[in-house]
Amino acid sequence: MQIKAAWTKHIGMNARLVCLQLVVFSLIAVLNAHAGHPMPAHRQPQGRRDANTTLLQFQNSLAADRWDDALSLCSTEVQNHAKAWPSTEGFFKDTMPIEHVLARDFGCWSCGDKFYGMFETISAYDEQPRIDWFWGIALAANGKWLVDYPPIRLSEYVEQRKVLLKARDDKVAALRRSLDSKVSFISTRLIPLTNRFVIGQPMCFRVELTNAGPTSVYYMDGGLNHYGLVVRDERRSTILTNAAGPAQIMVRSKELPARSAVTLAEALDITLNHHVSEPGKYSVQFDGSTLQIGERVPLENTDRDRFGRTLGFAWGDFFAATNKFPSNVLKIDIRR
Repeated sequence: MQIKAAWTKHIGMNARLVCLQLVVFSLIAVLNAHAGHPMPAHRQPQGRRDANTTLLQFQNSLAADRWDDALSLCSTEVQNHAKAWPSTEGFFKDTMPIEHVLARDFGCWSCGDKFYGMFETISAYDEQPRIDWFWGIALAANGKWLVDYPPIRLSEYVEQRKVLLKARDDKVAALRRSLDSKVSFISTRLIPLTNRFVIGQPMCFRVELTNAGPTSVYYMDGGLNHYGLVVRDERRSTILTNAAGPAQIMVRSKELPARSAVTLAEALDITLNHHVSEPGKYSVQFDGSTLQIGERVPLENTDRDRFGRTLGFAWGDFFAATNKFPSNVLKIDIRR
């Protein structure tokens, strides 16, 4: 059995937020360019402009080898740690991926009034685990925006990240083993709510999910009530087109206790999503494509570090099996 996770392997929650932001920003750009009614100009807050200015000044100092100028634009903590190095140049070269920083345009995965967080992927493209180096522009007590980051050697930072990622992978492996022992007890069942199927009248079915195992499991129905069932014309051996279009659906994981059943859909009417115009023999099935069986990731009471020095799981993390759980196939005779 294979397992799929709610996040991409080795990419932390912070990276997931970055991907989401990039998608949103791209969508906004497309809408502005092609919608015919551009969105009104939105002025950036002063703090964001000031933070961007600090980034540009810092990059200019690094690019010109003005190491002391660059350090003066850093937080007090970074400046204090730099004193332990023989030279400021050596400090930056040991603790910062300078070329990555110089390639950076202003943007943030963690955007707030007092901190604009960024990260750089410093591992090779195909290298595992993926290593992200976190840094940012922070608002100091004196009102100045300063560069801030973990002022330790990059080699040490990488080793710390690997340890964190290994610990998280071990927890995921335990979740996988737990799920592996549960999915064999899961089944779905399709039940007709009538024994007469007449063209022009509703044709309703109930979908049940059963957990026959000794322990509870979690599930997400994935919008079954919207997408409905699979209907096949037996005479032509063709699947009827499902007319249910894309929809924004709220999906939440729910617990299914041991040795219990739940109704996923009470009365799915196949005529809502399928055009049935001719009498004949048909088959109906819940194919399981919208159903996920999995495990919730336990919420950890770990304070999130803005520089990625801790890794925790969030409420939304859900590990789902790739297994499908199709129901029984019902043969029905539709009449005029």
